[in-house]
Amino acid sequence: EPPEIWTVRTVAGGSFVLDTPDLPVAVWGEAEEVAWAHGEALMLVGPSGVGKTTIAIQLVRARLGLGPGQLFGLPIRPGDRRLLYLAMDRPSQISRAMARLFTEQDRQLLDERLVIWKGPPPHDLAKRPEILAAMCEMAGADTVVVDSLKDAALKLSDDETGSGYNRARQRALVEGVEVIELHHQRKANSENKKPSKLDDVYGSAWLTG
Repeated sequence: EPPEIWTVRTVAGGSFVLDTPDLPVAVWGEAEEVAWAHGEALMLVGPSGVGKTTIAIQLVRARLGLGPGQLFGLPIRPGDRRLLYLAMDRPSQISRAMARLFTEQDRQLLDERLVIWKGPPPHDLAKRPEILAAMCEMAGADTVVVDSLKDAALKLSDDETGSGYNRARQRALVEGVEVIELHHQRKANSENKKPSKLDDVYGSAWLTG
């Protein structure tokens, strides 16, 4: 007897091929301008101190249904369930950043809709790919913010780690969780003084592939 998940993940070919929208369903964006597509992870990449966490928190605010509902001129679709924020990298700093965008009037909604995980994950997410989806299920979340990738898994430059974390990401996505990841680029050097390309994202190619 096949496991139940085999039936859940199996769909008819006609539906899979012919019922897909011409344009991706946007979580952040609209029409052909899509910054974050439904069912695809969003990775915010940049050096330290440029505002990755601030952007992520603005996306969090919109996903929770609090205004203004757009960022950089593109609309953001609110989530239907809770949002899990993995505050693994300097949680106190993340807390202070959030306090600048939320007020006491938001307390009840934050208590009901926002779940914070402080510090390192219970296991290396690359070695235990099932953990990320399980944490989202525990929190009742349809959105998760991974802040940041370097704290989610060790040795990100190894392909084994990259493919393991990608599996964790894909398992969360297939369970209906929208994923935001904060990450950094490779350090500048004499041959590449301003890292700005996809190849400049730190770690295994499986992270961006």
